[in-house]
Amino acid sequence: MHEAERIRDAVAQIGDELAETLAAAIRIPSINPAYPGVDRESVLGGEGEMARFMAGIYEDLSCETTLFHVEEGRDNAIGYFRGYGDGRSLILNGHHDVVPVGDPSLWTEAEPFEGKVDPDRVWGRGASDMKGGIVAQTYALKALQLAGIRLRGDLILESVSAEETGQYRLGTGAAIERGVRADAAIVAEPSGPALLAVGPCSTGLLVFRMQVTGRATHAGMRGSTIYPGGDGYDLGVSAIDKGLLLMDGISRLENQWSRSKRHPFFPPGHFTIMPGVIEGAPVGARIPYYVPDSFAVEYVVWYPPSEEPEAIKQEIEGFVDALARTDDWLIAHPPAITWVKDTPGASLDPAHPLCQELLEAHTLAARNKPEYLVEPRIQGFLGAEETIRFQQAGIPAINYGPGDIRLAHAANEHVMRDELVTACTTYAIFAMRWCGFDMVKTTI
Repeated sequence: MHEAERIRDAVAQIGDELAETLAAAIRIPSINPAYPGVDRESVLGGEGEMARFMAGIYEDLSCETTLFHVEEGRDNAIGYFRGYGDGRSLILNGHHDVVPVGDPSLWTEAEPFEGKVDPDRVWGRGASDMKGGIVAQTYALKALQLAGIRLRGDLILESVSAEETGQYRLGTGAAIERGVRADAAIVAEPSGPALLAVGPCSTGLLVFRMQVTGRATHAGMRGSTIYPGGDGYDLGVSAIDKGLLLMDGISRLENQWSRSKRHPFFPPGHFTIMPGVIEGAPVGARIPYYVPDSFAVEYVVWYPPSEEPEAIKQEIEGFVDALARTDDWLIAHPPAITWVKDTPGASLDPAHPLCQELLEAHTLAARNKPEYLVEPRIQGFLGAEETIRFQQAGIPAINYGPGDIRLAHAANEHVMRDELVTACTTYAIFAMRWCGFDMVKTTI
């Protein structure tokens, strides 16, 4: 029997167990405690519980297992399955922290942490993003063992914390700093909307806060501040009005980006400048009886991995400065921009052996499943993720995982069971071919 066929058969045997293990993982509410708006003390420790859960599975698979943390309660689990020879090594990486559930009333198919399993799907927060991925990666090792395949190179399983808030130094980065390295890494972020696409690159991410000041006065004086014949800026200036003026201009820049910023592995219009949080009020009095003198907006910027973050910052700052110079108040009181997050986009040459061999493994795993073989099979990951951390450390890395990014951070999050099985099969076939192998006796 062909080795890939042995692996397909092995994964089929453990498919139900894979789904049930994912459901058990979902029932651990490992909400990231650093997420804005979260009661830190009430959720702290969930990541640690999830790490211990994964470590237990690693131990059952005969891995040398390590648990460690940088912040108390936010543990990471690493399982080392040592190869017997001189084959190439491989890291299979994913994060076990999840985002908050949002409005619970919108979860109509299952409770967020119920871990519901039905014939087609596994439901719950983290099913796609990305407990499905780390469980599928782990069960790839189980499938290899069941299929009687002995790896020559080391296989390293990582389940890490703190990814959702970009605190990579607590998770993936901390593992790298501890010396956990390999010849390649695969991160299991959800590849959708294309089913199990291979992702050699990801979007660059910037977050900035723009603040505008105004001049407070009684709300009844608004007309005098904005219409001819009044006292104008000497009396009062609405910071909200000036902020919205700038936001309108930034939306035009975003529209321009839909034509000027393109990348072959991302859909047109993907690179955006989105206002995500808006605050505006009179200082010290959040009531509408003043002309408001404070305004702030936080933007999320997605930009092509082929561009440098400093160039993007200069482009946005230059645009806002030019826009402010068209307004008398803003000339004298320019808006302040503060950059609060900077995650470069990852990029790996699609001709790299890691990319090409993963494509081949996927093709073998998805044999007789035409829905998984629709072209193009290569696409960029539509958000920020941790392949960049490996690439910065000199480790070739790529993204491939079950699930759909459109379901991540949304109500009724789920993952298709067949996609879990196919991804697990791909991980196992790839590990076999990448690390090198010999066959041992098996009952399959």
